[in-house]
Formats: sequence, C-alpha cells, structure tokens
Amino acid sequence: MTHDLEPDLRVWSREYLAVPQDSVSAAFESSEIEAAIRRPCRGELGPAALVLDPSSLRGDPFAVGRVRWNFTEAGPAELVLEDLATFEPESTLKADEIGAILLDHCREHGIRHVFSDQRESFTWRRLFELEGLKFHELVWSSKTKSLAVERLRGLLRDRQLVIAASADRKQRPRWVERIRKELATFEVRVMPSGSLSFEARQGHHDDAVAVLLTSALADLGQLLPAGAGRSFGSTVTARVLGGPTRHRDD
Repeated sequence: MTHDLEPDLRVWSREYLAVPQDSVSAAFESSEIEAAIRRPCRGELGPAALVLDPSSLRGDPFAVGRVRWNFTEAGPAELVLEDLATFEPESTLKADEIGAILLDHCREHGIRHVFSDQRESFTWRRLFELEGLKFHELVWSSKTKSLAVERLRGLLRDRQLVIAASADRKQRPRWVERIRKELATFEVRVMPSGSLSFEARQGHHDDAVAVLLTSALADLGQLLPAGAGRSFGSTVTARVLGGPTRHRDD
C-alpha cells in the first residue's frame, strides 16, 4: 500500500522504514556514486562524443569529457564517461590553444559530435563546424537543469552511469576523484519560492558535474550518437530542450 503512495524506493525507505539517508541537500546518493566508478560491462561501444563545460578561465575551470554508450551483452546500456580534463583559471592557454587540443582529441577518437551549453557557444560552434563536426548547443535553464539532474539520478540509480576506472583507488586517474568529490558535494536547495536550485556546496566546484549534466540533457534529447542502425534514448519534447529530438546514429 505504502509503495503505491511513494514509488521512489529511496524516499519510501526514509519515510516509511526510517532508514537514515544522506543529507537532504545532497543531489546524489553517495552509495550510487561509488557504484558508478567501475569498469564498463562487456558490450558493444557506440561512437564517442565530446561534452564541454566552457569557461573564459577568468574564475571557473573549463571542463571537457568524452562519453559514449556501451550496449551491454546482458542488461541495459551504460553511459560511460571515459575521460575528463579541466583547464584551470591559472592556465596561460588561450581559447584557440584549447580549441587545438580539443580538435586533436576529436581526431584521435573519431569524434563527430560535440555538446555544450550556451556559454560562448558562438566561438565553439564556429571552431568545430569549420572542422566538419556537429556542434549541439543545449540551452541551460532552471527547467532543463532540473531535468538533467533527474536523468542523472536515474542513470545512477539504475547502474547505467559508468565513470570508467579501476576498482583499485590507487590505479585511478586524478579526474575520477575530482568528479566523485564534485558529485558528492553537489546540492539541491529549496528556494523561498518553492523552486529548486542545484549547485556545488560552498567552497567546491561543479564543472565536472556540469559535463555529466550536459550529457544527460543530450540523452534526453536523443542526441548522443548510438551507432549505425541503432535507435536509442529517452524522449523529451524539442520545446523543452530547445532543439530536435531525433536521435543521431552517426
């Protein structure tokens, strides 16, 4: 009976079984974050995509990640974060130098699709489209950010998000610890108006989390490349995301 009143297992356990939960301000469950840090299951990998969280480097880092679908032999597909890099504010690199690094990465990994929010999108769209790559601008707003957080929660809960790394902490690259920490300190706040606000805890960053949230938005819009002959993804109207919902197969 109570499951009918509250279908979310996490909320049901807290409200009806008095099972202790993470801080109410935590956006993601700590146990689910830890479970996501693992090797992908055996399966067929889809094409890689590049996901940006752009910055002018005047205060915030510039984060970029490489993601792709893994179509497992048994079980649901996994969204795999294979690599992540950040350019820090103290970096002396200019935008064109960062662009050259990103283009080299795209060539190395056969990337044809690049995803980003609207920040400095004109500059980055021009850079990638001049090289024949498809640039997808996903508009961030309070509504789309909330949708992205919910999608990322679902991927974590269903064990469909993989932060590709060894189970041995000593063998993990530094970026894995960075994104683990950012996920753990990403918070949801209820504003006086009743709306929700999502951001890093005071004194922490969320640039790496933003890469995952933009990836989640791309998945909701059925834009992440899946590979020839595949039709895969979630469904959200173009009106909400500000772009087409037709899934890209290349």
